[in-house]
Amino acid sequence: MQTIVILLAWAIVAGTGPARFQEPKTAAKGQTLKLDVVAVDGDGRPIADLKPADVEIWLEGYRIPLQSLTALTENDERRRRSVVLVLDDVTITPEQVLRIRRAATQVVEALQPGDRAFIALLSDAGLLTASDPAAMRQAIDRFNVRPTTLIRSEDLSLQVFATLTNIARQLAEDPGHRKTVISIGPGWVFDTPIPPPSESRNLRGEWTTALRAMALTNVVLYVVDPGGVGASRSTSGTAGVARDTGGHAFLNTNDVRGTIDRIMNEASAFYIAEFEDPPFFRNMPLRQVDLKTKRSDVTLRGRRLIAGTVTK
Repeated sequence: MQTIVILLAWAIVAGTGPARFQEPKTAAKGQTLKLDVVAVDGDGRPIADLKPADVEIWLEGYRIPLQSLTALTENDERRRRSVVLVLDDVTITPEQVLRIRRAATQVVEALQPGDRAFIALLSDAGLLTASDPAAMRQAIDRFNVRPTTLIRSEDLSLQVFATLTNIARQLAEDPGHRKTVISIGPGWVFDTPIPPPSESRNLRGEWTTALRAMALTNVVLYVVDPGGVGASRSTSGTAGVARDTGGHAFLNTNDVRGTIDRIMNEASAFYIAEFEDPPFFRNMPLRQVDLKTKRSDVTLRGRRLIAGTVTK
């Protein structure tokens, strides 16, 4: 990872957010936890016939009995889509501006009546603006690289975590069940933002704050690297922040339109798995969840980290 990146100034310092934000209450003993489950085949197409017997849920290494698995119907209010488009105007080169504009426009074109959508810039640390398609198009047309100066890579990481935290907090009261954040920019910026320990201070606390805020408000992150095949340093999006939230990082692909269509479909085509909150590991800020299936034709994806009950 680069040790120095380009930036003019941060609009909001890491770890801050709307002053009135209060953490939603986490489940108490005996309450039910809910986990979104995306089921796709080998080509990324949704699987429509998933049964409870097809799914296993493991929490911190313990298998938890599944109470129910519900595929959302067309009229279910939980299908309502809230979409935030985050554009990297910090680390990109002028040559990448048009690619990002095209990818962002494709997101706007995929919106449907009833969707709530916003646009944000990385340099603004997740400040949501332009909440209708016409305004979003205007913001995309104006999108460009910010004036620059030098800053350390750890400060960029802090900005990414501040962006994700602030977006999650702003979406806390948004309708619908699942909130989708689509970040367009280099994969190493949004999906793997923590520099090696030798290059920065320990950012585990900021990482935990961001992932916990996203878990509490059910925000799912997708990363779209617009650079095309060969542009990304990574070949998969299976181990970064996006995957931890139940999303995916799409890297080294020229099929941006197909990628956007897949993301928008997943924003409303998923299952909700319900299971009882077990009486262990509740006091952890984040708890690890694993989804497993015996069906060889199905890949399951869901949030890998859920919030525990943490008292301050």
